[in-house]
Amino acid sequence: MSVSGGLPELLPLPMAFEGSYSPDSSQLAYVPFTNFRESWQFQRGLKHYRGGTASPIWIAKLSDSSITKVPRKDSNDSTPMWIGDKIYFLSDRDGPVNLYAYDVKTKQVNEALPSNGEDIKSASGGPDAIVYEQFGSIHLFDPATGKQNVVSIRVSGDFPAVRPHFVNAGDRIENANISPTGARGVFEAHGEILTVPVEHGDVRNLTNTPGVAERDPAWSPNGNWIAYFSDESGEYALHVRQQDGLGEVKKIKLGDPPSFYYSPTWSPDSKKIAYSDKRLNLWYVDIDSGKPILVDTNLYARGPGSGFNPVWSPDSRWLAYTRQLDSSLRAVFVYGVEDKTAHQVTDGLSDAASAAFDKNGKYLYFFASTDIGPLIASSMGGFKVPVTRSAYVIVLRKDLKSPLAPESDEERVASDKSAAEDDCKPEVEGKPAESPTGTKLDKGGDKAAEEKKGQKKDEQGAKEGKEAREVKIDFENISQRILALSLPPRNYDNLVAGKKHVLYLLEGPIIFDGGAGGRIVHKFDVCTRKTDKLLENIGDFFISSNGEKALYEQLPPRNPPGAGGGAPPPHGTWVIKPVEALGKPPEPGKPDGTLHLEGMKVYSDPRAEWQQMFRDMVRIERDFFYDPNLHGANLKALVATYQPYVDNVMCRADLNYIFADMLGEITAQHVIRVWR
Repeated sequence: MSVSGGLPELLPLPMAFEGSYSPDSSQLAYVPFTNFRESWQFQRGLKHYRGGTASPIWIAKLSDSSITKVPRKDSNDSTPMWIGDKIYFLSDRDGPVNLYAYDVKTKQVNEALPSNGEDIKSASGGPDAIVYEQFGSIHLFDPATGKQNVVSIRVSGDFPAVRPHFVNAGDRIENANISPTGARGVFEAHGEILTVPVEHGDVRNLTNTPGVAERDPAWSPNGNWIAYFSDESGEYALHVRQQDGLGEVKKIKLGDPPSFYYSPTWSPDSKKIAYSDKRLNLWYVDIDSGKPILVDTNLYARGPGSGFNPVWSPDSRWLAYTRQLDSSLRAVFVYGVEDKTAHQVTDGLSDAASAAFDKNGKYLYFFASTDIGPLIASSMGGFKVPVTRSAYVIVLRKDLKSPLAPESDEERVASDKSAAEDDCKPEVEGKPAESPTGTKLDKGGDKAAEEKKGQKKDEQGAKEGKEAREVKIDFENISQRILALSLPPRNYDNLVAGKKHVLYLLEGPIIFDGGAGGRIVHKFDVCTRKTDKLLENIGDFFISSNGEKALYEQLPPRNPPGAGGGAPPPHGTWVIKPVEALGKPPEPGKPDGTLHLEGMKVYSDPRAEWQQMFRDMVRIERDFFYDPNLHGANLKALVATYQPYVDNVMCRADLNYIFADMLGEITAQHVIRVWR
């Protein structure tokens, strides 16, 4: 386009990314293609790339479109600037990106100025000078003398982005859980651990640590403790503190080498916690001794925590989980805490998931799929492949009656002790019912006793694990005691055990389309074999330890495909309700269980948080990058080089700039920082 205006004209070139005209405008030095270009919204750290799309610089004669190529081997050349008889450009041909000059007469390339080891990020040429940016500083280069000088720039401002302030953390919830009786929910939000009451009381910030990340809270079944992972020491460790936030914090180091840890799961007796790590290990730790015990190791990575999904038996003596086999299919295992032995209880011919003990300790439930193969074989080849799972029950003892035996009314003979247990049967007529404490109630009902029972209900639920009967498992021929539950195959992705004989099954879309669609919650009663659909469009879903309450996230209506671009889905509404009220409209004039998260405000110190984010970034590359050697990059040396710059960051964009430059030294295409 002419500088005086007019319509643009198409150049006689098949493709071009950027260019610079010769002084007489008869030729164009240009970049025909490029591997990538950084932007503030989508920053990719990539240096020293030597692949097929490493960008060259070509010189086109516009009269006939003939091409002359600037000499190179496999470097990334960019930003041509034609000044006189030389074409200046940026190149990483000798290591760091530096300024070079191509003499159009001699056809030789020379370094225009010596490199100081830092990349030149961008440059622009004028009639008699080149201005360039080199990792945060602006320089002027004089082509006539070959000298450069730093442009002194002083910016005075209020820099509001560095000011400590309070943020509303209600829309920044990352993980959640529920107290043992459902009186409160506990949340990880903006790196803090907070508890929120159902109706009365205040939001309670248990941690108040702006420069520390706390993750994955879990409330002990006895109600006394909340456990979570914290990087206060510089590496993640398990912290256990009183649920009211008072008292000393018990800090348990989880071993060397350090790692990321996931899903702390309390045993019903509140004495042990199971958890997993990024190194594909499943552990449990005794809270009193603080000694981690290795349970098992997965063969392949299957997302954060490696997909173990551990659950404890009601007596805290057994730990059930799923682990991959050589085939990549998962099987259910049961680990004995006393004999420290893991037993495989499914045959591995299907993909098993989501093990859950019945509260009575007699049954173990799980899902299994026989059509998930394409999804396991190739994550991209399995995109939009339908997946279904069916639900099964394992009868743990050989002397137990099948919970799915044909129903038949039979006379109970009191002296017949050979009959197998059947706790689905109602009480014998004429025999007074008993309360959980063993108190007999007359047929008319003892109001005082009922009130006392109600007062102790939550306490009894919290003590359920402690008072549970011993769980016995007969592993011999256990595969012959696996039964299919009378549920239609669906894409179930989670199974939660409630009260005795009650299961909650979460159903996702049968075809995963990459979105964050909500799930359907079904309730299944093993005794009645009845299924009820309770909730729709649900995110996370939890049942309290006593089985009385549920915490769940009610998601907003989902946008239709193609709407909303790539923006993350909005957060939903968190609710705690009695399980009997799930799926029912709230009673008029009574609270509907919605948690009021507007009071979930936390103190934010941006400078402290940016330091923590830098440490987390380093740990993520150390623990998650596929090559432990990081393509030869010296991580400790990189930290020493870039850490001082974090001290002078004035906004989040500055921090992203540092991330992209540092991570570029790993030389990997998919090291990407997307800022939302």
